[in-house]
Amino acid sequence: MESSSNLLLTDLAAITIAAAVSMRLFSFLKLPQLLGFIFTGMVLSPVLHVIEDSAAIRELGELGVMFMMFIVGMEFNLDKLKKVFLTSFVGMGVEVAGMLIFGLIVASFMSMSTMAGLFFGGLLSMSSTIVILEILNQRREMGNPYAQISTGILIMEDLFAIFLLVLLVGVSSGKPDLAKLGMSTLSMSAFVIAIFVLGKLVIPYVLKKLALARNPQETVMFTLSMVLGLGFLAMESGMSLALGAFLAGSIISGTFADRHIEQLMTPFRNFFVAIFFVSIGTMISPEQILDMWLPILLITIGMIIFRVAFTFLGVVLAGEKASEAFMTGMCMAPIGEFSFVVAGLGITQGLFNQSVMVITMGVSFLSILLNPFLMDISPVAAKFLKKIAPMKIKALFDIYHDGVSALFSAAGKSSDLQTLVQPMGKIIVYALLFCALIFTAYFANNFLLRCDGLGAYKNWAVIASWAVFTVIAAPIITGMLGNVEIAVERFFSLSAVGLNKKPELKHKVVRFFSGTFSFLIIIGFTVVYMFALAYCLPLGDFSLLGAFVILFACFLMRKKIIDIKTTLEGRFSVVLKRDLQNAVSSQHDKMIERLKNSYKWTVEVSEVDIDEMARVAGKRLAELALRTQTGAEVVAIRRGGLVSYNINADTRIFPGDTVVLCGTAQSNEKAEDLLSALQLDYDEQERKVNDNYQIGTYVLDEGSPLISQTLAGVDLNRKYGVKVLAVSRGQRSLMPSANLEFNKEDKILAMGSAEKLENFKREFKLA
Repeated sequence: MESSSNLLLTDLAAITIAAAVSMRLFSFLKLPQLLGFIFTGMVLSPVLHVIEDSAAIRELGELGVMFMMFIVGMEFNLDKLKKVFLTSFVGMGVEVAGMLIFGLIVASFMSMSTMAGLFFGGLLSMSSTIVILEILNQRREMGNPYAQISTGILIMEDLFAIFLLVLLVGVSSGKPDLAKLGMSTLSMSAFVIAIFVLGKLVIPYVLKKLALARNPQETVMFTLSMVLGLGFLAMESGMSLALGAFLAGSIISGTFADRHIEQLMTPFRNFFVAIFFVSIGTMISPEQILDMWLPILLITIGMIIFRVAFTFLGVVLAGEKASEAFMTGMCMAPIGEFSFVVAGLGITQGLFNQSVMVITMGVSFLSILLNPFLMDISPVAAKFLKKIAPMKIKALFDIYHDGVSALFSAAGKSSDLQTLVQPMGKIIVYALLFCALIFTAYFANNFLLRCDGLGAYKNWAVIASWAVFTVIAAPIITGMLGNVEIAVERFFSLSAVGLNKKPELKHKVVRFFSGTFSFLIIIGFTVVYMFALAYCLPLGDFSLLGAFVILFACFLMRKKIIDIKTTLEGRFSVVLKRDLQNAVSSQHDKMIERLKNSYKWTVEVSEVDIDEMARVAGKRLAELALRTQTGAEVVAIRRGGLVSYNINADTRIFPGDTVVLCGTAQSNEKAEDLLSALQLDYDEQERKVNDNYQIGTYVLDEGSPLISQTLAGVDLNRKYGVKVLAVSRGQRSLMPSANLEFNKEDKILAMGSAEKLENFKREFKLA
């Protein structure tokens, strides 16, 4: 009998040869290659029975998911994630709710219980991350806005899958375990934040050392250890392998070596992605699917309709355009690997029989088969629906989109809001880091207790480990307390404006509340820490004494601890800022390289920034007839950090866009001149504005009607056309806030037209 290793090598050889043949065949037929891999698995295993160890092949296929998510993490940087976070979260939530409703509908038709309907909706709610990303990657559309939103939804689904599993298990047992759900949320958040922060502090330094060594083999081994190590760590922490691999990619993203690492890892990704899709094919039995073809077909059609509709609704509610929301929904059809987990759980809970697993496999296969064609027809379908939609509906979508966009833009630009959000965000990060430290200490405690080689020193090793973790926690707690004081001060500066006039009272109030909150935080942290310590160690006199000694030592070394915290926080900020800049530059280079490789003849690629007063601003490409006039072609538009390659005659150009041109050097130069041309009367208008407006300085004499009034009460800008730029009172310069009261002998710096300033001076008796 052959050994398992020989069987695996034989299976891999057969899969590799058959996959290579299918790639060539499906490329010739102009069909997606991933479908060829799935058919290869079906032919090799259920039909010809060539593959002997399907379970081992499926485990190897999981590496395909990891490498795919690693590459996505490298391309999906933090800046992009922030832009689509809310859209992805809302879209995912509405989509999952819609699929749960669909599951209940299917359960009613199949005479299943309500609980079985929830499980059925749950197994249909998670999309296949690797299928969708592979299709987007093959179509070279990862830079499009809808692809970025889809990627965000897939990441959110990977995170939400754990909560959904815990929730379904709790519901099936009669009582949801809210404590377990909350612990899962906390542990996942702490894991993601801790790994990302620690990785950004350490990994760039290691990559720099590897670059100096000039040994690609070391770089490959280090990257593989990161992907597999973080994947394993995520799995051991109750999360998915894909999440750990995504974090590995996001940590490397933006470093100076990210493009080099991506080139080194792409062959691994391609090979294991092929293995993954072949492994899917090995699970599909044509005979069983043909026996249940009708329910599989009906459920697949209904699932696609519900998924498109609810994803569209969620993305639109988040403020995206209807066209982008529809495209997002159309590419989310295939259900993922999580579906088989939920189906198996439902069978073990006695809610399903084995036929549901066959239906799940059939729906998965059919949805994967249809997904490339759905994405191909989605632009045409979007245009058709836009054409037949009533004008009132289209106007409603446009008004809602503009309103939400304006709201988010105003919130993002609000300096007052930003000053408060920043310290609050740091407080949350520090709290999650502390939680991650507790989880790590607990893991280290269990590991040391299992080390029999320590012998009599086992308890001493455990105590020493907790002492080390206590010392590490000191800068984290210090960072939180410092940001609490900043947050309290900024909160009172924004909410209690009256305190700004009384600095001494404001200082006392801020010190009181920041001291109170800091005391409560220290008590909370101490209780959590001692509770964890009591769970792992006997809290005898020695343990308590040791804890107090460590706390006293931290108090004596508080200045050193603050310095360490400040150094680490500053280094993280610098690294993150540099990585974001590198990521933007890298994405720009990739875009230019991709565009050049898309054309078989020699072309030049150039970019034009559209000015606010450009003549082309707001116009459609069809109106400009750019190709006819210049010979150059618009191949991409970068807007708000996202690049759109979906360019057609109806695409409009807006101020702030960066238009990417492709053509000869001469044609690009003509097109740049046309796109850069300003409105003819712009210079004249600007000259008139500059000549008309003046700046004057005025003093409030006794008897001026302005004395004791506020800027908001007088409303100078609207009523008199005058803008107050600054107010000088004695030796102090005051910012002209709405609640600022004018006093006698204040000096006012104001701007307006000569006529308006003269009226202002006369009306308020100013000197």
